[in-house]
Amino acid sequence: MKMPLMILSLVMAGLAGYLMWMFGRSLEQQYQPGQPISVLVANRSLQPRARLKKGDLIVRSIPENYVHPTAIRQGEFLDVENQVLANGLVVGQPLLWSDIEGNTDQSRSLGDYLKDSERALTIRADSISSAGGNLRPNDRVDVLATLSKPRTGEEVMVSLLQNVTVLATGRRIGNSRAPNVGSRKKGSHETVTLLLHTAEEAQLLSFAHHKGNLTLVVRNPNDIESSQPEPVGYTAIFGEERKQIQARRDKRIKILRAGAQK
Repeated sequence: MKMPLMILSLVMAGLAGYLMWMFGRSLEQQYQPGQPISVLVANRSLQPRARLKKGDLIVRSIPENYVHPTAIRQGEFLDVENQVLANGLVVGQPLLWSDIEGNTDQSRSLGDYLKDSERALTIRADSISSAGGNLRPNDRVDVLATLSKPRTGEEVMVSLLQNVTVLATGRRIGNSRAPNVGSRKKGSHETVTLLLHTAEEAQLLSFAHHKGNLTLVVRNPNDIESSQPEPVGYTAIFGEERKQIQARRDKRIKILRAGAQK
């Protein structure tokens, strides 16, 4: 009788020891600091309304579990350079997206950015259609559409709208510099939202987006002139029109060079 009791006691002791080991292991994993993350911190005391520039911030490695969710990472410096601080920082304090002016109001919906009669249309974006993913809110673009003609099936590219304002990229809206949800990679967004002036513009782009492919071409924000280019197809590429386009381009380059030399 003593032998079974001894064996049972040994088993229970072993089980208790194993459970204690598992409990300690879980605590160790829970409070483990994690991998070091490189974040931006203040290199000097910075006052509210200060404009961030090189030298104001340095990189510091902080254990992952101690990094604030909205801390700005090393690779995001270009997104905050020349931005205005909403809050002051002391030396060594990590820079958060909420410290950047324009990111404090998170309650505004997309519609709050629209005036009467304006519309916001979101389209899918890839590296080609959205300028390599480098589009940012407030950029100005021309919207081109590649479509097939109904009767012949010939593919053509048409200039739909010009000088359109980019309202949002991903979930980055207006002047906000907050990171796109789901990704912290620079230039990473799956959608682009365009600011349109009328419902008719929204219909035009929505139909073209449904029937074909849209491409966004970045333009100078100070260039407010619009043109009426003819649709481009295979005929233009393999015919005389391509040569005429190149001739006009060469002429413009010569004029610009002549002006620069004066």
